[in-house]
Amino acid sequence: MTEYRQPLPLSSNCTTPLVDVHTWLIHTSELTIAVLGLVLNCIATLLTHRAAPIPYAQRRQLCGLSLNYALISAIQLSRNVFLLFSLHEPCLPETNTATCKLQEFPLLFSYIHGGILACIISTQMKRHYKESKRPVPYTWMCSVWQTLTAVVCIALTLVFTAFDNENGVTKPMEKCSILLAIREYQMVFILITLLIFLHAIAVVYISLYVHSHPTGCDKKTILSFCVRDVIIVETVGWHLGLLISGAAVAYRTIWQDTCTECVFLTLELFFVCIPILISFVHPILLIWFVFPIRDSAVRLCPWMAAILPEYALVPPPEPKRKSASRSRRRSAKKEQEKQTKFLEVKPAPV
Repeated sequence: MTEYRQPLPLSSNCTTPLVDVHTWLIHTSELTIAVLGLVLNCIATLLTHRAAPIPYAQRRQLCGLSLNYALISAIQLSRNVFLLFSLHEPCLPETNTATCKLQEFPLLFSYIHGGILACIISTQMKRHYKESKRPVPYTWMCSVWQTLTAVVCIALTLVFTAFDNENGVTKPMEKCSILLAIREYQMVFILITLLIFLHAIAVVYISLYVHSHPTGCDKKTILSFCVRDVIIVETVGWHLGLLISGAAVAYRTIWQDTCTECVFLTLELFFVCIPILISFVHPILLIWFVFPIRDSAVRLCPWMAAILPEYALVPPPEPKRKSASRSRRRSAKKEQEKQTKFLEVKPAPV
């Protein structure tokens, strides 16, 4: 005997869950990618922790970036699990701009934190650190500068959420999105511009440094080439998602109530799905491009040697300078002349 559940009458403070096929297909895909991204980023953190001879300071920041992407995956995992379970409920509490900003606060923090970490990693490539061939002690995984970076990111997130002007009245929302919850549209465009600017700075800085150094000079330059490839791929994804999200918000600003579902679907695909994809791809890019992390992965799982391409860090011979060779020839000729004069036998006077 099956149990019959009579649907509850809808009240003014609840909304029906979304039952569209494409919506739940998107949420199911996000859930799957978020699980994989969470697992892979935790593994990438462990591999980076043991990636010798990368210096401790650079390893800490790379581990922090992987943990940040793991946080993005965990947030989206919990969000999509809740939405999938809400299929069994006929009524969900209606959200408003204030509760939506509170809900999206951790996600916005992780976006800003990831952009700042990318800039820090790029600037570290120029500094000279001592190579370390041992795993980073777990007590060294969090430094004072990393704590200050997190505090700055929390402050920036509060600027875009807690200090947004609500004018004392919260606006009801059918669906929650941080870009739609911020009441001041100027703040939305400043937020998108800030995220684009952070990732652009990271790419430009490390690219200028790499182009100013010849390929294969030392391990530090080779590591810069490897990290640059990772940052470029991720920045392309971030810029694609942020630019299209900004276009959707601009469309919503000009035409207020025109195709609200289209705007939300665009933001869901490009402001939520693309960062989840980047979180999933990030550990794969680290293992594929960064040679010390690849070696750490092969040591942990030897079967990965059959999948990953082989490499050999053999720097090319340095070209001989003409001026140096000429000066050496002149000095050798002078030494030879001195020796011949010293060994020359003079006849005795008569």
